[in-house]
Amino acid sequence: ISHRDNKIEVEIKLPGMEKGDVKLNISPRAITVQAGKVKKTKNPYYKKEEINNYFRKIVLSPGLDIKKAKAYFSYGTLKITIPKKKN
Repeated sequence: ISHRDNKIEVEIKLPGMEKGDVKLNISPRAITVQAGKVKKTKNPYYKKEEINNYFRKIVLSPGLDIKKAKAYFSYGTLKITIPKKKN
């Protein structure tokens, strides 16, 4: 989490995840990120499932303009930018 003069920036690494695996909720009080992926491997001798789950809740301080928040997902990295409200 980076604090700038006019905004905050959050960068979350989600290796192996794709955009469709990630759920993002931004409310006035918190950012909630959930991600999940199931990888199934089959061969004649066994079946294998790998389950990767991620959950993170970041509590926000007052004074952020949630309506102008922007989020980008690229190459396993989620970037969220929320501007601060102007006084």
